[in-house]
Amino acid sequence: MTQKQSPKQSTWLFGVHACLKALENPHREVHQCFVVPIVYEKHAAVLRTCSNITQVDKAFFHERFPTIVHQGIALEVAPLSAQTLHDLALQKQETAIVVVLDHITDPHNIGAVLRASAAFGVHAVITTERHAPQDEGTVAKVASGALDVVPFIKEVNLVRTLEDLKSQGFWIYGLDEQGEILSRRSDFSGKVAIVMGAEGKGLRRLTKEHCDHLIALPTAHTFTTLNVATATAVTLYEVYQQLYKRQDV
Repeated sequence: MTQKQSPKQSTWLFGVHACLKALENPHREVHQCFVVPIVYEKHAAVLRTCSNITQVDKAFFHERFPTIVHQGIALEVAPLSAQTLHDLALQKQETAIVVVLDHITDPHNIGAVLRASAAFGVHAVITTERHAPQDEGTVAKVASGALDVVPFIKEVNLVRTLEDLKSQGFWIYGLDEQGEILSRRSDFSGKVAIVMGAEGKGLRRLTKEHCDHLIALPTAHTFTTLNVATATAVTLYEVYQQLYKRQDV
């Protein structure tokens, strides 16, 4: 089998959801795709859009990607083009949600945050360039397609970004164990930015000082800790309910 030589700037995505969402993303440059016949038959409508696709057997994956959970599909892609907060034009929105990550670097956590963000209508997930994960493949696999749905923005200075969000009408809520306990009486309206700190360390001092409100999740006294992805999902559920779902009741 003659294989296309990999471009210098490329990454591999694995898993059905991650690969299909990448193919559906008009901003994603796709180099090549390997897929087993049963996966191709099930998702042919999307996979046919790939101009360089090769059907292979399971032995190919065991040899080429021996340590990867691939689900019978692999997609070689160019990294997504960098976006900035201003590219989204959120100042024109009446309601919006963004998630801001303060020194969270683990690609598994970031992938899970992106997945929760896609589920709850988040307009962007923002991190800093210095602490952005380099392993886009792992982020995409854990995100289960959300990396190609929710803009993942890398800014230079987090404090400046928070100030920029405020100038666009956002209220900044930082998750902190010393904050006000989140409840159904908590008021999330308009534009909301949820700031999450690294596990163990939490929000940095300067980040915390630039939040409008600090909130904490209600948990059982016998076990008070959640990982950052779970805490993000719980918080976003409540924000989403207030901003969107309850308006329909």
